[in-house]
Amino acid sequence: MKHIFLTVIILIIGFTNGFACKCSYQNLENEIDLADLIFQGVPISKKQIDTKMIYQFLISKVWKGVKSDTIEIKTGLGGQDCGMVFELGKAYVVFAKNVETSHCRKNTQIDSTNIDLKLDYKFTKDFFEAFKNHDKILNTQESEYLNRQFKSELVNYDFKDKAIIFTTSMSVISKTD
Repeated sequence: MKHIFLTVIILIIGFTNGFACKCSYQNLENEIDLADLIFQGVPISKKQIDTKMIYQFLISKVWKGVKSDTIEIKTGLGGQDCGMVFELGKAYVVFAKNVETSHCRKNTQIDSTNIDLKLDYKFTKDFFEAFKNHDKILNTQESEYLNRQFKSELVNYDFKDKAIIFTTSMSVISKTD
């Protein structure tokens, strides 16, 4: 009886592993390099064509790629083909290459991570420039960035008009550093 039970368990594990999506996740810098389009948008419709799902997004911000009001992004159906499933009406950050994406990309729903802030910092010149000053008091953009970055850790705390210091394990560093 034990042998039959063990055999069934091994077959189930082997069978389900054979049909799972397998991803090789990238760090943010590599993900940015691999994408030819990075945007923030809301999926407003979807349609299935053969083994692909095509989502139409209403775009609110483009960090990398050609700016447009809407775009259609292809993906798999989900499951073993690693297709990304987007919920209509929710805002996402989407990483695409040749208007395709997958579950293996750093696609994320807005507010579930701070990836949009990191992209703002990297791609938005005035956002990046705002952090290059040496003022001790945080400016508006710095305050907004830090408020969003730490909103779950520091509930009801506002960085507006605050002075902060940045440190490494060994020394104090400037905002620019």
